[in-house]
Amino acid sequence: MLNYELIKEEKVYCAYCKFIEKNSLNNKYNNKYVNERLNKLEAIFDLKIEELGEEINNEVCSCKSPSWYMLYASYLEGETPVICGDCGKSVPLYRLPKIMGQEEYFQELNWQRDYQNVDNLYVSCLSDRFTYRQMSNPNSQLSKKGRKICHEFEKSTNKPFYYYLANLKKNLNRCPICGEEWQNSNNSKTVDFKCEKCRLVTDKE
Repeated sequence: MLNYELIKEEKVYCAYCKFIEKNSLNNKYNNKYVNERLNKLEAIFDLKIEELGEEINNEVCSCKSPSWYMLYASYLEGETPVICGDCGKSVPLYRLPKIMGQEEYFQELNWQRDYQNVDNLYVSCLSDRFTYRQMSNPNSQLSKKGRKICHEFEKSTNKPFYYYLANLKKNLNRCPICGEEWQNSNNSKTVDFKCEKCRLVTDKE
């Protein structure tokens, strides 16, 4: 997600933006929509990019080749819905192949937005039954959408891609799909349990 403030000072317009990586503005990551708008801006303005500093709250994956990934979101997280299974840090979407015939990562970002909206309602104690089911049931509409994204990413990356299932009431003692006991993930940086068969992950609490 991109956060920015647009400031006007006399004839100068300054956009103060936050990016997940130093090279996030590399042209190779542009899609056709970015290029279209850049061309329009360059025809009107003299564009200049200047780095002001480092975003100290960013935790971006630096693993050369993660062994697995996880699709995860919450009302507190806003950078990217993909987490490296090895280091537990964010993976920029532009590092991953585009899936489902998309020209951009619309499906992934829409799922993230939907999940955050549901999570916000749950935290606010609004519509508890609905929001609880959406985040903790692997067959809810929200979970099905997320699991489809995981499945498509796994086909494209040839890496295991897990869906994070919220254990909101600490009652997910077994995988809710196959009924087998959770396997210990052996990685405290990411999640406590996983089911390799069903490609689900969850935490103790």
